[in-house]
Amino acid sequence: MIEIETKIKERYAQLSELFFGHRKEFPFKFFVRDDGGGCHVEYDATGKLSLVGTDRGNETYRDETYDLNELMYWIFRNLAFSVAQAYEFKHRHPTDDSRRIWFPKAIEEISKISDDWGVRMKKEQDEILLKHPFNDDPFGLLSPDWTASMPNKYTVRYEEAGSIFDYDLEPAGDGAIFYRNSVRVSAGNKAPEPIHAVRVEEWLKKKFRVEVNCGQNQ
Repeated sequence: MIEIETKIKERYAQLSELFFGHRKEFPFKFFVRDDGGGCHVEYDATGKLSLVGTDRGNETYRDETYDLNELMYWIFRNLAFSVAQAYEFKHRHPTDDSRRIWFPKAIEEISKISDDWGVRMKKEQDEILLKHPFNDDPFGLLSPDWTASMPNKYTVRYEEAGSIFDYDLEPAGDGAIFYRNSVRVSAGNKAPEPIHAVRVEEWLKKKFRVEVNCGQNQ
């Protein structure tokens, strides 16, 4: 059985040189669960290889194969996703579906190993988009029906259809702390909704660095 582990580790090291630009050690354990949302590898006497995801005591997925390269594809697909999503976070568009950025970036990353793998990932993404198309501006940030403003440095105001909600804001260095649950109804009969706070938060982020506090401002 140690021979199987050696083959897995060596193949990973070979492909990691293409992906990262240098050889890296195999990052997963064998048969030891990572219940923090990670994964581990299992195998049996028949040569079956399994990539198993676990989280808080629950098995979240189990991909099984007898092909070592298939196991490597799953592992490096996850790594490509992680790299691409980190890239998207740094280059985020305020309204576009985040997948518009990280989907092609993931293909770019995994294609460092194999053009065929890039084609395969593109096909998988296309299948996902058929079921779940891009959804730009899911929070209605571009809607003309609402406005945001700052009457003073301690308040950010949300206005829509005659309703006015005032959220607490606390200056902090070169930015501000936004208390998304500390809100007052200043006009209208409607109650504030979570989507209003989301829109205010995104509006503030266009102006300066924002830290979000989900508690009440004291």
